Amino acid sequence: MPAKSHRRAFVALACGLTGLRLVLIPLILSAFLSGDRGAAFGLFLLASLTDVLDGAVARHLGASTRVGAVLDAAADVGLLLSILWLVAITTPLPIWVPVLPSVQAAWFAFTGTRQGPFYDPIGKYYGAVLYVLVGVVLLDQQHAGSGVVSVAVLLLTLAAGASRFVALRRAHQSSSDKA
Repeated sequence: MPAKSHRRAFVALACGLTGLRLVLIPLILSAFLSGDRGAAFGLFLLASLTDVLDGAVARHLGASTRVGAVLDAAADVGLLLSILWLVAITTPLPIWVPVLPSVQAAWFAFTGTRQGPFYDPIGKYYGAVLYVLVGVVLLDQQHAGSGVVSVAVLLLTLAAGASRFVALRRAHQSSSDKA
C-alpha cells in the first residue's frame, strides 16, 4: 500500500482521468454533429484510454475508492449512452439500440446499490463490448453496420440481462444459506 500522501495523489489522478472522460463527451458529440467523424472517433479513443488508465491507476497503485468506482461507471454510461442516443437520433440506427443499454444501465445501477457488489461474468464485459460497438458506429459513415450493431446490442443486452438475473439469484441464495 503506498504512503498516504502518494495514495491521495493516485486517487486524484484516477478521478482526474475519469473527469477528463466526462469533459470529452460534449466534444465528441460536437465533432459528430459537425460531421467530423474522424475527430469524434479520435476523441472517443482518448476517452476510452482514460477508462483503461483510471482503472489501472486505481487497481495497481492502491487508489481504489467507492466514489471513484461510481464516478467511473457514471462516466462510462454517460459517454456510451450519449453517443448512442445522438447517433440513433441523427442516423438510420434504430432508436431502440440506445434504449436497451439505457435500461440495462438502470438495472445494473439499481441491483448494484440494493444487492451490493457481486460477480456478474457477462455484465463485467458488457461495457467493454459496448465501447467497441460505439467505435464502430462512430466510424460507419455509410451506416452499413447499423444492422450488425443493432443485432449485437440486442444479443449482448439479452445475455447481460440473463447473466445479471442468474448472478442475483446466486447471490440471494448464498445470503439465504448464511442466514
